[in-house]
Amino acid sequence: MSSLSQPTVSSDRSQIAALRKAWVDAVIAEDIDRLIAMVTDDVAAVHGSGQCSCGKDELKKDFLHILARWDVEHTHLSSELVVHDNWAVEIDEIETTRAPLRDGTAICTHFKAVFVFRRQSDDSWKIARILELAD
Repeated sequence: MSSLSQPTVSSDRSQIAALRKAWVDAVIAEDIDRLIAMVTDDVAAVHGSGQCSCGKDELKKDFLHILARWDVEHTHLSSELVVHDNWAVEIDEIETTRAPLRDGTAICTHFKAVFVFRRQSDDSWKIARILELAD
């Protein structure tokens, strides 16, 4: 790739911000297929419980399990992003309200999450790693 065709950091930041917004929108819409389309084939996620998911199929199972039990509202409070070559790391502060689909009291959680993005061969970005850090 010549230096003239390389995306700029500003462009990378814009693409990643759009990807994160699409991610949050898909979580709220409970659109699992859209969520899975935003991750790499070798995605790895470590949930706040310590449970790990490796690959799209495992992550999809986790989403199906979570969204079958909870109605999730998601608020993105802040983020910090570092972009370097074909990788980007974002640390987010997130607040969620999880209301059980059956009887029960809604649970509010506040946590930090680390998202690692990897540039794809077409210069788009996908989520490669997700790490939830409980408060």
